[in-house]
Formats: sequence, C-alpha cells, structure tokens
Amino acid sequence: MKPPVAPGARAVLGHVRPLLKDLPGLLAACAGAGPVQRLRLGPRDVYLLTEPEPVRQALALEGDALDRVREGAPGRLLGEGLLGATGPAHGTRRRMLQPAFRQELVACHADVIGPVAARLAAGWSPGRPLDMVHESVACAAEAMWSVLTGARPARMPVSDPARRILDIDRGAVEETGFLSRTPASARRRYRCAAALLRRMLVHAIDTLPPPGSSPAGLLGVLAQVRDRTTRERLSRRQVLDHALEMLVAGAVATGMTLAWAWHELGRHPYVEHRLHEEIDTRLGGRPARHEDLARLPYAGRVVTEVLRLAGAPLVGRRALREIELAGYRVPHGADVAFCPHALHRHPDLYPDPLRFDPDRWLPGRARTLPRGAFLPFGAGDHQCIGGTLGTAHATLALCTIAGAWRLRPVPEHRIRCVRSNVLRPDALPMTAEPRGPISRCAPGG
Repeated sequence: MKPPVAPGARAVLGHVRPLLKDLPGLLAACAGAGPVQRLRLGPRDVYLLTEPEPVRQALALEGDALDRVREGAPGRLLGEGLLGATGPAHGTRRRMLQPAFRQELVACHADVIGPVAARLAAGWSPGRPLDMVHESVACAAEAMWSVLTGARPARMPVSDPARRILDIDRGAVEETGFLSRTPASARRRYRCAAALLRRMLVHAIDTLPPPGSSPAGLLGVLAQVRDRTTRERLSRRQVLDHALEMLVAGAVATGMTLAWAWHELGRHPYVEHRLHEEIDTRLGGRPARHEDLARLPYAGRVVTEVLRLAGAPLVGRRALREIELAGYRVPHGADVAFCPHALHRHPDLYPDPLRFDPDRWLPGRARTLPRGAFLPFGAGDHQCIGGTLGTAHATLALCTIAGAWRLRPVPEHRIRCVRSNVLRPDALPMTAEPRGPISRCAPGG
C-alpha cells in the first residue's frame, strides 16, 4: 500500500514549488498528517517520515536496507569525509574519528568558544544593526578553527570567514539531495570558498608537529589516529577532507543554533529574563567555560528547545531494497527522509508545539518522550559525531554574550529560509543593547 500524498501538492510538479519557496511551511503542514507521506517532486516520490514509529523502524534498517543519499556536490567539494561516506566505509571512518571526540577532549575543545564570543561581542556598538546569522557563524567558525588547529587566540587567517562558510553551505546543498538547481554565480562562490579554506587547512597540516608529539588540536589527533584492524593512519588527503567537513558543518550547525536562540530570546522577554538571572548569578560577568554547563541548567534547556524548533528540515536516506514502514511499502531505490522539523512539531509529542518553552525539557517532562521523537543531530549510524561539542559551543557562546548584551529583533523583518542541511534563515537583523559595562565581556584570549 502506498502512503498518502503530503499536503500542498500541485498538479504536475507536486511539491516542487513549496519545497523551493517555503520548505518550513510545507513541513509544518506535514506534522500530524500521517506517519508516512509522499512528497511528489515531478516524477519522483520522497517517502517522508514524520512520526516516531516509522523513524524507529527506519533506524533499525540503517546500513542494511537504508543508506545515506550520496550524490552531488559534497563529494566533489568537501571530499571523502564522514558526511560523504556510505556503507562499510562510513563505519570504518567513524570508528577512526571517535577518539577525537572523547569526553575529556570535548571539554577542552568547548572552552575555546567563550573567549571567541567575548572578543566578538566586544566589537559591537549599542544600537548598531547586526545580522545574527553572520555574527553567529563567525563566532562558531573561529571556535572550530581553534579546535582544529589548537591556535589561541582563535583567528582564522581569512577575511569574513562566515561569508565563505555560508557560501559553501548554500552551494553544496543546492547541488545535492532531492532537488538540484544551482545558479552559476553560486557555484563559483562556493568553489572559490572551498578552495580557499582548503589552502588554509593545507598550511595548518603542513605545520603540524611530528608524529608522536602531543597534538594541540583536532588536526593533530586526526593525523595520528589508526584503524583498529589495519593499523593504518588517515592519508594526508583524508585528514584534509575530514578537517574541512568539520569546519564547515560545525560552524553552520552551531552558528544556526546560536542565531535562532537570539531570535527566540528577542521574542520571549520572560525566557530572556530567566536566562539573564541564571547567567548573572553563576558567571558574574566572565566568559562561560565547560565546567559551568552543569550550573547553567536553564541555558541548557533554552538551547535544547531551540534545537527542537530549529530541527533539520530533511535527513535523506535511500532504500537499498524494498522495505515496509508503518505498514506502507517503500520500493527499492526510493528516497526516504526523516523529518525532524515536522517530528519536533507533532502535537501528540509536544503539547502546544509552536510555543517556545524551555521547561518542557525539565527531566520529569522530557523523559515521557518516546525514542525517535527528538532528533537534533540526525539519527542512527549517521548521527552527527560532533553533536555534543556543538551543543556545548552554542550554550557557552550564548551565556557569554548574554552576560553583556541584550539583542532586539528589527521590527517588520520577515524571515525567509534558504536551502541548507539545517534550518537557515537568510538573515536575522537585530540591534544590540548593553546590559551593563561592555568590559564584562572583554576578550579572554
């Protein structure tokens, strides 16, 4: 039996126009419209999973009957990193990278973002308009550069790193997945940006200390890890590919989480007031550190609620054989998509789902959610390996900057989302208002 067609289909082209023009609106309409739905993209169907039960079933089939969609720009531009790997190669690469994300290393890498956020905010002026998409990605990019290279203070050797990274994100996504339509100008921008970041990383790799030395950053760890079976190290090209992937994906994902957090705080003064109280009490004006996370529970819930509402639009897989999900037949070769954006807005899972409510993540309330109901970093074997670090970076940057600044949305601005692997607005214009002496957020390194 075929699943029903998702709401909003047009004659002939199906969901092509709403997918291109208003993907969040299309996915919001799918929330609660059935566990499995079909998105019609001209002659192609995408099987959309919007409820926990088919998601759980699909997760159990990962690697056996479902694998990542592997086509288009990521392989050409970002190389053969973890994001582009499928099948057994993905499992091998992930096992090799896992030592780089041990808990003790995550704690060390998380601490770089407090000084970065402080330095960024120290350059703001009261009343000056800011695009918080650009500012947030700039902050996350500088932090990821420091994580990779061990550089302190973290400064990328390129002008406007946020624009370069956003060009790569936009261009790569436009040429991959379920629909491809990249203008020539966008292709040029992301190819130039990818080439520039590659040259920067090549220089950083060339200046790594010799094997056996204590690595200062993730690049050094990547250069020294070995396959547990063959004992082989990653090649120089593989180190470069993984590093570029981590830099771009980490900066975009963490940057968007931070940008949406500012947006929600600007719309919810009571939430902002509670966050400020916690920050002022626990931090006393200094940049936040990893050791502070346990003492900032409300900030953690704010970020988790942002991750719920700003969930990835679609996470694509391809059926390697005919399967059944929630009683519906999915043919061999069909595109299957988890839909965290719709799942996180399902009214049966999240009462009043469009309300921004950090307290829905209090332990007593959150534990009632079924498995597969919250997928902020994808799912299954391909779940984001850096999710813990990204969440820590977003929380610590939010607390560091909110200790000194309050950000106000620009009235009448209408948010328009652009195509990305994450929910990405084209811009979030806000104005900065100091909460106290700007020196409270002075650079720390």
